[in-house]
Amino acid sequence: LKLQIVMLTFESVRNIVNFTELNELSIAYQDTGNNHNIFVSEDVFGSVNYLVRNIPPEIKKISFDGMKNFGNEQMKTLVTRCKKLEELSLRDTSITLTSVIPDIVENCFNLVKLHLSSSLNDLHDFANEQKLVRKGVLRAMPKLKNFVLYNM
Repeated sequence: LKLQIVMLTFESVRNIVNFTELNELSIAYQDTGNNHNIFVSEDVFGSVNYLVRNIPPEIKKISFDGMKNFGNEQMKTLVTRCKKLEELSLRDTSITLTSVIPDIVENCFNLVKLHLSSSLNDLHDFANEQKLVRKGVLRAMPKLKNFVLYNM
């Protein structure tokens, strides 16, 4: 299921998670320049949380590019539930590398493609901790063939 959207309602989220045999979900936020966010709901984080808590755990490919309300807690929920992920793209979200990389390494053994983005400060902090090399993040994921970090 691929969606390129301007807005996504809670009702839409509930309909998406009803696809019990969903293998791929790509929700690309289309920026209209008016600073609206992807979710229009009284409980914005509730919608995002509902989505990651109810996606079928067998899903293999997920892209939430541009989903500003997707943060570290949602990432942790997603990767601890969906351990069969092969592709994950979270460009232009609210995740921080130092928080999410350990969760990805610990849970995503089948990951082949990983696309993330970070601010310069986050990338600098991550590099200073040397988690990428010293702690063997990439070596711990032997199937990973495509790892891209985008600068926001």
